[in-house]
Amino acid sequence: MGYSYAVDRQARRSRLGLANKKANKAAKPKRSKGASLKLWLAGLRRMALAALLLSVLAGLCLACLAGYRWMTSLPYFAIKDIRIEGAQRLTYGEILSESGLELGQNSLAVNLGKVEAALSRDPWIKKLAVQRVLPDAIVLKIKEREPSFWVRVKDKLFYANNRGEAIAEVEPQRFASLPFLDASEDVQDAGATLERLLGAMQRRDLPFGLAQASWVGLSGRTGLELQLAAPDMTVQLGQKDLAGNMRRLELVWEDLSRRGELHRIKSLTVRQGKAWAEFRDVR
Repeated sequence: MGYSYAVDRQARRSRLGLANKKANKAAKPKRSKGASLKLWLAGLRRMALAALLLSVLAGLCLACLAGYRWMTSLPYFAIKDIRIEGAQRLTYGEILSESGLELGQNSLAVNLGKVEAALSRDPWIKKLAVQRVLPDAIVLKIKEREPSFWVRVKDKLFYANNRGEAIAEVEPQRFASLPFLDASEDVQDAGATLERLLGAMQRRDLPFGLAQASWVGLSGRTGLELQLAAPDMTVQLGQKDLAGNMRRLELVWEDLSRRGELHRIKSLTVRQGKAWAEFRDVR
């Protein structure tokens, strides 16, 4: 009896569930043909509006392109002046050739990024700004690298900056007499040492300038060494406590100059707080 009751109850639930599904299905309203037509027309209108917007955008793009082409063909924007500021070593013709700029080009058609990229490949150019001055001018503002030394790179002579870093090969058309730099590989932070030396010369913290030197050496054993042409002597400075050694050198130099003995000095060494002078025989 218990088993039959359970089966009957499950059967009733199944019938009730089926009846509810039929009732829900019957309760759903049927979409009329008129409503379907309205939905189809609304979708069609949205598609037509989207197509219209795309057509308008395409027309605007074509109009802008046509306007750009028209403006870049106007003689009013033809380049009449190419100004170059800051160049000293590079000639006007060299810069013009590397930039690709020409008089008569349309100023609006010039790609300033390409001009800057082309000129930046020149080893002498450190910083560069390219400006378009409407209607008919281009301005190139250039900052060149300054050479301080000659250095040897693979059996060739190169100009080098104040850190001893090679810039460009020495050429007859850009010849400048500079002291030769010989820095050995065992020197730590040689670039910073050279910068400090040249900075002291520029501030006149040393009794001589770079123009008086014909050779500059830097090694871990002897430190900083300069061969001066005027007066004719060798100067050695210990790299450790370089600032203190330079101050002592100036004091010794002043003392020798006051006594009129500078012309007798063959070499002058300042290292570890002490100074040595080697005199040459003067007869």
